[in-house]
Amino acid sequence: MPFIPYADEPSFNWVQHVNQYESFAWQNDPPDPDDQAIIMETAHRLNRIHGVPFDVTDATGVLPETLISTSGRTGLISRCLRRDFVDWPGNSITDWSVFATLFVPDEKDTRARVESAVGIFCPNLNCVQPLCTVHLTQNSLPAPRKPAITVEEILAAISKACSLECFMQEPYTDLNIRPDWDDHEVDDLRLSLEILPDSTPCDLALLCFKPCKEVFLWWRFLYPKKAKDETTNAPHKALFYVDGDASQFTPNEPCNHSGPCTAETDCACYHNSAHCQRNCRCSSSCKRRWRGCRCTKLQCMTEKCTCRAESRECDPELCLRCGCK
Repeated sequence: MPFIPYADEPSFNWVQHVNQYESFAWQNDPPDPDDQAIIMETAHRLNRIHGVPFDVTDATGVLPETLISTSGRTGLISRCLRRDFVDWPGNSITDWSVFATLFVPDEKDTRARVESAVGIFCPNLNCVQPLCTVHLTQNSLPAPRKPAITVEEILAAISKACSLECFMQEPYTDLNIRPDWDDHEVDDLRLSLEILPDSTPCDLALLCFKPCKEVFLWWRFLYPKKAKDETTNAPHKALFYVDGDASQFTPNEPCNHSGPCTAETDCACYHNSAHCQRNCRCSSSCKRRWRGCRCTKLQCMTEKCTCRAESRECDPELCLRCGCK
C-alpha cells in the first residue's frame, strides 16, 4: 500500500482498509535491475531461439516475475520498455523494441493492426493513453455499425467528381463487375464500412488508397443489403433502477456483444443489473445506459440531482448543463 487514504475523514475505516494489504510500498526492497535484465534475457532467448511465447513462460511460473501485464499487475515487459538497461557482456537483446514489435501484426493486415491499437489504448476518460498501467480493462473493436442512410442517399450527397478516377467520370452499366483485389484489400474496405458505413465511395477511396471507380464497384457489392438501420434514430426510453449502493453492487467489465443488452445476448451488464457505461460496446442509445443529470450548477448539490440521488459522480460527457469536469 503506498499510503493510507482519507486521513482527514473520521468516518473512514482505515483499519479495514489497511488489512487488505501485506505491507507499505516503502517497506519492500525495490526490484534488482540486474535480476530483471537476466529475466528479460531468459525470456528473449526462450522466445527467439525456442519459440516459447511469453504467456506460456508465465504459465510455467519458472521466472520470479511475470512478463505479461494482467489485471491489477503490470508485467515486466511493459515496465522494461520504459527504462534503459546496461548493455552487459553476453546480452543478446540488441534492441529492446523487439519486445514491442513481437505484437505488431502484418503491415497488410489492417484489421489486426486496428485491433492491436485499440487493445493497448486506454479508453478511461481520465487517462486516454496507450499502454496504461492503471486501467487494465480489456478494450476491443466495437461491433460493426449499421448504415443510417440508403445507398441512394449516399450517392445523392456527392455533388462532383473527386478525381479523374472517380466513379462519376465513368458510369458503369454492369455493377456485377468487381476489380481484381487481394483478400487484404477487400478486408480493408469491409473494415472501413464496419466503422464508417455511411461514407461515400470517394471518401473510402482515400482510406483504402485505391481508385475511386474500383472502390465504387466493391462498395456496391459489400454495402449491407438492408437499406438502413430503422432503429438508429428511434427513441429509446431509458431504464431506471438502483445500482448505486456499493455494498450491494459490484461493477462488471464493459459489455461487448452483438445485439441489444439482454439475457439472450449474454450481456454482462444485464446479468449484473447494472447500467451500461461509456466503454460498453453497445449502442449509445441502449436503454440500459445511464443518461446523466440535467441539472444546473446549483441543483447538483441537492437530492434533486439524479446522479447525487444514485451516489454517482456527474459524467462530463452526459451531464452537460451542470458544468462538471
